[in-house]
Amino acid sequence: NEAKKCATEIKEKTVSLVTDSQHLHEIDKVKKILEESGITVKIGKGKGQLNDGQVFGCEFYPVTETKNIVEANVFLGQSNFHAAGIALSTNIPTYVLDPYFNEVR
Repeated sequence: NEAKKCATEIKEKTVSLVTDSQHLHEIDKVKKILEESGITVKIGKGKGQLNDGQVFGCEFYPVTETKNIVEANVFLGQSNFHAAGIALSTNIPTYVLDPYFNEVR
């Protein structure tokens, strides 16, 4: 699956894992796969009505909390909008795990 592919493609060893509402139920499974591949995974805290690791609209709280302790972000979802916002708000590499096309970009 895309999480195993991501684990082989990224060079960074400590990442922040975030997702959107549609894939929130898969975040723990993806975290486990990445960790089994030797990657340390951090999931930032949500604020207000957002869950831990959840980004929504222009609210990227989980990655702004972890940006100083990780080397890259991993976004589980298809949204280039969210991935761009995550990258711009943290200024670190951001990977997209696209579960629809089973790709990492």
